[in-house]
Amino acid sequence: MLVGSSTSALNFTKDKKETQESNIPFELIDEKQTQTKEYKSRDEINEDDLELQKFKDDLTSKGALKFLYDFNMEKIEEMVEKYKEELLKEMEENPELEIDIDKMVSDYKKQLLERLAELEEEDKKSVMNVKKIEFEIADKLNPKLEELLQKK
Repeated sequence: MLVGSSTSALNFTKDKKETQESNIPFELIDEKQTQTKEYKSRDEINEDDLELQKFKDDLTSKGALKFLYDFNMEKIEEMVEKYKEELLKEMEENPELEIDIDKMVSDYKKQLLERLAELEEEDKKSVMNVKKIEFEIADKLNPKLEELLQKK
């Protein structure tokens, strides 16, 4: 019996040592998980975002309409450049084609500008329609308000 108890005591100390050794990686993992980065507010994060700062500066300095116009013109220029690259690639692949690239690019840009003008006109009309609806609603409500006021 004494032998059996000493063996189990030996096993217990061996198991305890293995358990302690196996806990070491978990302790290191726990320390890494509990380390937190410095807290930054949304404003502080935004201050570090250079693109956002450029956007804010452009919008503030130009105003909304000019900013939107410049933005649309940049997009049109990007589309024109992409179209020109596609035409050049097409011409390289098919040299027998006789394409006036400059005229085609110019016509494409003209179409884009016309479409932009159409969209701006539609926006103006939709704003006018909203204002028209507001006036119609106000005109319809005005007599009812006067009637309600007279009843009191």
